Amino acid sequence: MIGTIRKHSQALWAVIITLTVISFVYFFSPDVRWGMRRSRSHPNAYFINDHDLTPDEWQATVREAKLQFFFRTGAWPDRSEAARQYNWDETRETNERLLMIAHQRELGIHVSDEATAKLGAELLDMLTGGKAPNAKVAFDEFDKQILRPNGLTSADFERYLRHEVGFMQLISLGGVAGRLMPTNEAAAIYRRENELMVAEAVFFNASNYIDQVTNVTPEALSQFYSNFMANYRIPERVQVAYARFELTNFLAEADQQLAKITNLSQQIDAMYQKSGPSAFTNKEGKPLPEAEGKEQLKQKVRETEALRAARKKAFELVAQLGEPEKLTIADLKHWAESNKLTYGESAPFDIDGPKDMKVPEQFAELAFKLSTNEPVFLNPIVGEDGVYIIGLLKKLPASYEPLDKIKDKVLQDYKFSQAVEKARSHGEIFHITLTNGLAQGKTFSALCLESKLKPIILPAFSRSTQSLTNLPENISVDVRQLSRIAFNLKPGTASAFTRTPEGGMILYLRNRLPADETKMATELPQFVAQLRLRRQYEAANEWLSKQRQTMRIKLPEPKEKK
Repeated sequence: MIGTIRKHSQALWAVIITLTVISFVYFFSPDVRWGMRRSRSHPNAYFINDHDLTPDEWQATVREAKLQFFFRTGAWPDRSEAARQYNWDETRETNERLLMIAHQRELGIHVSDEATAKLGAELLDMLTGGKAPNAKVAFDEFDKQILRPNGLTSADFERYLRHEVGFMQLISLGGVAGRLMPTNEAAAIYRRENELMVAEAVFFNASNYIDQVTNVTPEALSQFYSNFMANYRIPERVQVAYARFELTNFLAEADQQLAKITNLSQQIDAMYQKSGPSAFTNKEGKPLPEAEGKEQLKQKVRETEALRAARKKAFELVAQLGEPEKLTIADLKHWAESNKLTYGESAPFDIDGPKDMKVPEQFAELAFKLSTNEPVFLNPIVGEDGVYIIGLLKKLPASYEPLDKIKDKVLQDYKFSQAVEKARSHGEIFHITLTNGLAQGKTFSALCLESKLKPIILPAFSRSTQSLTNLPENISVDVRQLSRIAFNLKPGTASAFTRTPEGGMILYLRNRLPADETKMATELPQFVAQLRLRRQYEAANEWLSKQRQTMRIKLPEPKEKK
């Protein structure tokens, strides 16, 4: 679990305000304050073996499942794009957790308070970036800023931790066979995954054929538009009005707060050392000198404190607005003007959010939840340049762009599609020429040049290669696809023509080079450990699956996605 959390830490930092000063602030993204929809209570008609599932137990496990999602992604599943990406389903995730708890209960796994506290300390340390002076301070802020605003309690968190530790013990117990992998077997796998392929390729890209697409008739263009109309669909959009508490108006207050911290310079130094020089860059992405980097960090801390002050002020003034269902946009505008706030109206935007506003990803999700019955959202939303209160101006239904308004774009798309077909046709023809030429003893490079094609010598790659560099700008390579092709070839042979989104390619394998034994001697211990861990999880999953085949289970069924 800890590995999973650390793997997704970048997603978590996207919603947590990390640049905090220890002495005065630990606070998280406003995403955590948006409330949590409660699930329906299931009747007491469900069970796992002899254990009856009560409605309270179901709801408690729902809360645990949401905590698990939060620690993996940094967001809440009922208001996050990540939920769609991870195919989150509340009932399915809760059922899975209930089954794991049942395994833990029936095997008599008891988790110690010490192990529970250790996991909790690790998670909170990760959330605060290790800046909390002690575990109690970290938990108090987590309870205040994360748990309580989202309808959870410290008991939910402790129960979640205890079950997570129990799950680790289950995996350890069921995955014993995976941990017994011999080193020599792992070494053979290492050699296989790190065997180097030396290859050439010839690419047939649409960009090289697009000038050949001429004399496009209106009928062909109209037919193309009709066939691919979905590509020109304008998604549902929303337009909002907003009152903004400008960040710049709270910088003076932030300076006053920072001035109260007697060891601010030492804290900045510590934060700089913890983050490392590479975290502070100029506009070109190059690391700043230490003094400039610390100044940049100090400015970010200053802005963070200004946003905290703006958010606090927003909460104070929001009380003046009354009930959201009774408010109108006119009320929001009057309130903004009377409090000398910036009032504005966004351009229409889709679920990806406004392009011209410095707001978090969840801004759009909230905007789409607004309705004419409740047009104003009173919870402050923290952006990069201030704190926002928003209201619904209008919702625009999905529509299609008419051909006469986007003719140039459709023409460009049509030419590209035709160029792709030309590229693929030339690729298929050349493959016949190549096959015949290689059989006659000619070289791959010579055959390419005879057909006025430019072969490209690829950087050596292996099954573990993630990306290729030093390629021409117009060449895009899917390394996984490349690996699948190469490892089915013998040196001195060429692949069939393989289609790509831009056209296609033919790969010629020149040689296979064995894995570097010197490098393997250094990397093998870590490789073995990772492989054993992976095998442990696979073995544990197989073991748990067999265990479930003998269980009597009746649990709620997930709703089918529409």
